[in-house]
Amino acid sequence: MQSAQLDKLPGFVERRRHNFRRFLDGLGSLQECFILPVIDPRANPSPFGFPITVREGIDRNRIIRELEEARIETRLVFGGHILRQPGFQHTPRRVHGTLEQADLIMRNTFFIGVYPGITDEMADYMIEVLSRVRKLA
Repeated sequence: MQSAQLDKLPGFVERRRHNFRRFLDGLGSLQECFILPVIDPRANPSPFGFPITVREGIDRNRIIRELEEARIETRLVFGGHILRQPGFQHTPRRVHGTLEQADLIMRNTFFIGVYPGITDEMADYMIEVLSRVRKLA
């Protein structure tokens, strides 16, 4: 027996892709403040969120506070950089390089949602609030 929600999956996936592209286009003028995701043209992902990495010198927590005060939820990168977690301190591993980029992501990245229920008007509002970052930088 097939779930009724499963029938909605193609529409959910397309709406997530739509919202992701809308954020990518809408925030493109903020490249001096944010490092935005890049999608390989050969890929067609179904994203669960839109990652935003603030550039050095911009306070991620201040941006998150501004968003949360505007009733826009955010999420940090799950466990952060796993090799920096206490439980992994003595775990044998092989590390290549300095892991500088993983540290940058842990320190400066957060997500906003691409939930299928986000309307274009909601997305525009989210972009507008994120555009205030120039004043916060």
